[in-house]
This record gives sequence, C-alpha cells and structure tokens, in this order.
Amino acid sequence: MGSIGHQSGTSYETADNKYKMDHFSEKWVTSANNGNLSGNPMDISQTLENMPVGKYRLTANTIGYWQGDWQNTVPHGVYVFAENNGTEYRAEAHTIEFGGIRGTEAPAEGTPSPRNVILEFFALEGSIKIGFKTVNTNCNWVGVDNFKLEYLGLVEGGMAEELNKVITKAEELKAKYDTNQEKYSIAGEEKFTKMLQAAKDAASNPEVDDKTLGMLLTTVQTGMDTLTADVNAYKTLNQKIQDLSNAWDNGAYVDLDLPDYEQFLIDLETARDGRTFNPAEVDSIQPRADRIWMSGIKKALLNGDTDNVTGIMNNPGFTGSKDGWKYDFVSGDNKFNYGYNMGEVYQTVCDVYQELEGLPNGTYEVTLQGFYRPTLNSTCASAWGLEGDTTNDILAYAFGNNTKAKLCHPFECVQDTNTVNNCEQLTAGGAELEGKWTPNGMASAAAIMEANPDAYKLSFKCYVEDDGKLRVGITIPQAGLARYWALFDNFQIKYAGADDMSGAVSTINALIAEATDLLNNEEALTTEEAKQTLGAAIEAANNAIAEGLTLETYKAQNEALNAAIKGGHDAMSAASAFETLVTEHINNFDTGVYDPYSSKAEYGKFQDLLLDEMEPALAQSLESIKWIEDATMKIDKAYATMVSTDIDFTGASINAPADVTAMIQSPSFSVPDPNDPSKELSSIKGWVTTEGNNANATGAQSYEFYVGKGDADIHQVLYALPKGYYRLVYNGFYRAGGAVEAAVAHRDSTDARNAKVYVEAGDGKWSKELASIFDHVNEYKYDGGDFALADSLFPESDKLYHFVVNNVNGTKAAFDEGLYEGNFSFYVSENGQPVTIGVSKKEVIPNDWAIFDNFRLYYYGDGDANKPGDFTSAIEDAVTDGKANVVSTAWYTINGVRVDEPKQRGIYIRQDLMSDGTKKSVKVIVK
Repeated sequence: MGSIGHQSGTSYETADNKYKMDHFSEKWVTSANNGNLSGNPMDISQTLENMPVGKYRLTANTIGYWQGDWQNTVPHGVYVFAENNGTEYRAEAHTIEFGGIRGTEAPAEGTPSPRNVILEFFALEGSIKIGFKTVNTNCNWVGVDNFKLEYLGLVEGGMAEELNKVITKAEELKAKYDTNQEKYSIAGEEKFTKMLQAAKDAASNPEVDDKTLGMLLTTVQTGMDTLTADVNAYKTLNQKIQDLSNAWDNGAYVDLDLPDYEQFLIDLETARDGRTFNPAEVDSIQPRADRIWMSGIKKALLNGDTDNVTGIMNNPGFTGSKDGWKYDFVSGDNKFNYGYNMGEVYQTVCDVYQELEGLPNGTYEVTLQGFYRPTLNSTCASAWGLEGDTTNDILAYAFGNNTKAKLCHPFECVQDTNTVNNCEQLTAGGAELEGKWTPNGMASAAAIMEANPDAYKLSFKCYVEDDGKLRVGITIPQAGLARYWALFDNFQIKYAGADDMSGAVSTINALIAEATDLLNNEEALTTEEAKQTLGAAIEAANNAIAEGLTLETYKAQNEALNAAIKGGHDAMSAASAFETLVTEHINNFDTGVYDPYSSKAEYGKFQDLLLDEMEPALAQSLESIKWIEDATMKIDKAYATMVSTDIDFTGASINAPADVTAMIQSPSFSVPDPNDPSKELSSIKGWVTTEGNNANATGAQSYEFYVGKGDADIHQVLYALPKGYYRLVYNGFYRAGGAVEAAVAHRDSTDARNAKVYVEAGDGKWSKELASIFDHVNEYKYDGGDFALADSLFPESDKLYHFVVNNVNGTKAAFDEGLYEGNFSFYVSENGQPVTIGVSKKEVIPNDWAIFDNFRLYYYGDGDANKPGDFTSAIEDAVTDGKANVVSTAWYTINGVRVDEPKQRGIYIRQDLMSDGTKKSVKVIVK
C-alpha cells in the first residue's frame, strides 16, 4: 500500500478487553524481501493552539511490528510524540505483546495486542503538536487510535525537571550498552558525553530560560537516537565481516590469493575492534567489498590463477530461489518460476539472465543443462521424424552476449522408467520413442539432470569485449505452440583467455547461421534490398574468419551482421503487412464490400492500382522497405479517395457537421468478421505502432499502452480530406502507475498525465492529454475485475465505495456509457493534405496504463463562420509578435484536484502552459 490509510473493517483488542483499536489510522508495506517502513515513514499529527503552560499527559493505543518474523524481531522506531516551542517529546509505541483479539476471533498467538502508550511532558504557553510517527523503523505495519490529551496543571521544577528526566534516560541507555559490551564509535561516545554534560549544566543553571532547556531536551533525545544508530551500525559491521569472510571461505575461490580483499577485511576488523569505524559508512561496506572482490577476480583471471567465472554469478543453480536472475517479460502467460532447484518458463516470451561486469575481455565458455518442449509431449511424438516437421522446432536459446545456442529437446534423454512418477510415456515417434518416458514436470527433469550431469547439457563459447560485460541466460524470442515449456539449471562459466578468439568466432558463426536462415527462407516474403544486405554481410564475415578474427574485425562483423539481420526481419514484417493489405483490399472488391462505390470513377482507379501494379509486385521480389512505404501510401490515398466519394462534405457547417468517421480505418479497433458480418473482430488495420508497445487491439476491441518500454505511439495518416475545420472525438484515459500508487498521486495532485491524443496537418500540431482514470470513480463495478480503493484516497467524496476499472472489459463498459470522452478541433489548410491522428506516451511510470477507443471525426466546413469556439491555431500559438501564447490549459479545483474543465459552480484554478515553456495560473469563479 505504502500510504497512510484508515482501517475500519477489522478491530484489534487486548485479551483482557481493556484497550481496543477500531477505525484507526495505519500504514503498511509488504514484509517480503525484508520490507519495512524505514524509507517510507508514517507521520500523522495535529496542532492545538493557545494551550496553557504546564504539564500534560498524552495517551494513545498503538500497533507496530514486523510481520515477517514477529517472534524474533524486536521492533523499534515507533513513537507517540508531542512538540512544543521547538521541543519534541517521545514515547516508544511499538508492539510489546501478542495474543490479542482480531475482530470477533479468539485471542491468537500471532495477533498484536494494542499497546497503551503514555507520554507526559511539560509545555510552554502556545501551540502543541501531538501525533504518531516512525523514525528509521524496522516495522512494516504500524497503527494508532484513541488519542487522549490531559492537562495536569503547573508542576514544580518546570522544564528543568523534564530535561533531567531525559538526561537520566540517556545515561541509562549508555549504561545498558556498556553493560552488554555493545560496541559503538569512540567519536560517537565523545560527542554523546559532551552533549550530556552541556545538558546537565543547563538544567542546574537557574539563569537558563525554559525555551533553551526545551531545545536541549530535543538535542538529548536526538543524541540518544544517534547513539542507538551507532550501536546498530557496529552490529551490522560485525555481521558483514562474518558474512564476507564466510562467503570467501565457503565459495569457489577459497584457495585463491586475493590480497586486496584480505586487507579490506582486516581493515574492517581493525576499525571495529578499535571503534574507529564511521557508522555513516555502514551502507558502503557491501559496494566496496563487491568492487574490491571483482577487481581481485579479474586480476586472477588475467594472471591465469583461475578460469572459474561461475563463482561470481549469483545463484547459478537456482538453489532455493530464483534470486540473482533478472526477468524481462515480453508477452504470454508471464510465468518465470523456480522449483526443485531449477528455473522454468512456461508459455512466455521473455529473457532470463544475469549481467556480469568488470570482466577481462576474451573468450568465455558457458555450459548448462536445459531443454525446450515445443508443445504437448504427445503432439511432439506424433510429429517426430516426419519430413518437414516444424512441430519440434526449438524456439528457446541459451545465450552469452551475442552468441546463442538452442536448448535441448526433452526427447534427447528419454527414460526407460517413470522417473519419480513424474514422466509421461510416449505412444508415438517410432522405435526411438515408443514406450519410453519423458519428463512431464520439474520433479522428473530435476531428478534426471541430477542423476546424469550430461543430460540435456549444452556448451558454447562467447566473447566479452573491452566493456567487460557478459550478459548470460535464456531467451525465448517468440511464442511457440500451445504449452511450450523451458527448463534450465546449473550454469557454469569458464574463462579461456584474452588471446583466445574462439568465442568471437562462435559469435560470428552463430550470427552467420541466423543471417543465412533469413536469406534462404523461401516461404517468407521479403525485399531485394534485405537479401543483398544479408548476402554481403555473410560473405564479409566468412572472409574475416578465414583471415583470422581480430578484436577490430570482430566488432565490425558483429555490427554488420546484427544490422543485416534486423533489416531482414524488418523487411519480412513490412512485406508481410503489405501482402495482407493488398490481399484484403482485393478480397473486398471480390466479395462486394466495396460495391457501394462501384458507380464512381475512383472505384475503378483503386481496383486498377491493386490489380495492375500491386498484385504483380507481390508475385516478384519487392524492391525495398522504402518502396513498400510508398506503395502503401498510394493504396491508402486511393482507398481514402474512393471512400470520400460517398460522403457529402459540401453541406457541412458548424451547426450541421458531417460525420466523416469513415475516413478513419478501424476507428474502434475492430473490423467485420468475414465469416459473420454481424460480428466484429479486434483489429488495428490502418494504424501504425512503434516498437515497445502492443501490436494488436485488445480482446475488448480497444487499444492500450500497458507497461511499455520507451516511447509508445499508434497513429494513422488520413488522405482526401477537404480543406476546413474538423473535430476529433474519442474515449480514453491514463493511469499514472498502479491503481493505488496513481490514486495517492491523484489525491495529492501530483499525478502525471503522460498520454495524449494528437493531430498533425501540414505545419499545424494539436494535442490533448487523455483524461485521468480518476475522473470517473464509481460506487459500483463495471466488471468483476474492477479495483476497490480506500476511502481515504478520496477525502472529499461521499461515495459509499470507490471503484475504478482495471481491465479492458470494464473499460469497454465505461466507454459504452460515454465516460472518459475527449475531443478537440483542428484545421486542414489544403485539400487532400495528409493528416496524422494518433496517441502517444513519451514517459514511462511503472505499471502505468493508457487505453482508448471509439475515434469519431466530424467536418465543419471552411471559413470563419465555421470556426469552432475552442479552436486554437497551432502555428499562431508557437510565436505571435514575439510574445508567448497559450499552448495548453489545465483546470484544478480550489483544493488542487485536476478536472477536465469546470462543470459546477465554484472557484477553479486555470493553469496555462505558454509557448515559451512558462506556466501562468489564474483563479476563475464559475457562477
């Protein structure tokens, strides 16, 4: 959650029913991965004015502990506090007892028991701030309820007495640490002692006023916190020394001489024992250790003292977890798991890898055990050995930098028995397979690999360049057949030396093989330009190998081959899309879809273009991607011109706009089902997308940018539009992160609006940000997947519940009701001028989401009489007489909540973004 919330659904009570917390304020983060609130503190308070001088008692009921291991973790850093005249008083407020009552349940061992915290303090006349907060806490959940403040009247001794009490606590704290022989820095002790003496002198001096005494009281409390932090730093230091030493003694490099690293550990021990270690440097121990360690390993590799690189990998055998492995999800089921001390990917396009840095350049040999099952075992067996079998193609690879090697097939190591009762018996595949058993789960695969270290083993060489980086792991670059599955384990890496270029040769050979497969692929349509580039790159690379690779020629061939391969894939994609475009249009002529235009000359011109120029081009070899782009533009222009003949543009006006949505291809991201025209299929026909976002419409026939990488954009170019004014209408919203995080930002008026709809026509550019998802928060669900948000995130709302849509189906229902509608006007300055409409998202926030649908286009005609009231010339706004003009406008309520525009009476803030980059705010009263 990460934000302060209000808990009203569950109560907590002491077993004796003396103290009870319900309707309390709380803050929680997950305890997974040692999560706590140290970096995300809670601080809740209120200030009381015009309070009399004297003594007060503040009480409250609190909870505060670490849920990850409540039995063995002593919580700290949770306080009830009071502040007056710059002096802060605190009372510890963490949980000290368990066995409480949760709701209507019986007392339970792990249920926290509310603590009754009592804080007595002396205050000068004026304001008093009271509250509850965490300071460097190790708790992941804290809460507070039932504040009570009592005035105890004037007391003898006043502030001096309060200061003496805190001094006594400070002395007791230090005495406790000394009795327990806790270590802390000499410098910290000296500072603490001086601070205490200064406080004692002031407390005994009647000339010192109460305000000064109060400031000293706060100083003593801070000194106690600093001393505790010092002690904790030395505990961490001692544990780090032990952990680093044990890792060396029990690791792969136990016999390796690493003098710099050994001296580093000795220096840490000396600083600990002599109490000269600076506690502020405790967080730098691990980074320094890693740097010195890697430097020593690199020297040992270069000197030939070791060839073992596995030892610097993190969890190369997936022992007990998948820690240390990075996971880049692309598409599919999003399943990267571990179990039986091995890694697994199921029906997911992704990369699983580690990145090693600081390595010497040269050749590295990578070995591992792993297999890829293309689909169900029975389906694989039925196709096994058949001519032209593609069912059993391996689509998963192990890789090291630019070298790839296919994983094994599970049938390469079939068994005679049902290993650990987790195999499947094959009934097809000929004598080689029939009656044999193949792994059908992680348990059997792990048992087979453990019993036979050569089972499913593969080995390859790769090359590390001068940057010292080695990226090694598993990649599944494309989706396979149903139920495709990869298992992998036991990665090992050896260094072959800086003079060994065999790894570079392996990399180039692997790229040559990939480029050759592309060049010889006769089934996929491509371009002559791509073929020529691939052929030239292959020939140059083979010549470089024959002449003997050097580091310089390796880099050149590596770059050239990768560029040629990328160009080959791009050409195939472009050619395939072009073939689909031409074929669909021809089919639409053949099936009568375009018959409504048959009486128009443009119908025949479009058909002739397709049959006389485009279809013959497909039967030959396409020239280049540039030729495809130009041909596509010809087709789109001819299609748009034909469609425009069925639209009456002439009678359009500001009062009677013409609906010209037909000029947009798949404006609702759908097309008629050719098998049942009454139904619609998801489609982005006519739209162009960038890399890093979805390439298909959603199942609900909309389009979304979800967890994109880099720029996200989808657009299409409209042709044959007459000169004049237009309005683009659409439905869409943006969520700036996960639902809760975005709601918090929206409540605090800090939510970003990173997605926008835009239009470009000639020199004119217009755009409008998508609405915020929180512009429509509902009391009911549109879909079962809608997200319920805490009431505290909407402090001004009187709704009973607060739901927002959370998937494409709920969004479709909201859009169908007309919610999240946006629109703006633009101008086409010349007849037939190309007009680009699109949606873009330039910034990336984790878990952000933009979704949009239902584009509509209306034509108003030309002339000032038809100019919309909201129209702004994009050209004029850029510079007018050297002065800045308004580029875009945002509206906020007086409380800072962003809205599309004022819809009710009240006071609003209009914030104008000017063409020179400045912002101007104006208060507007709507009556």
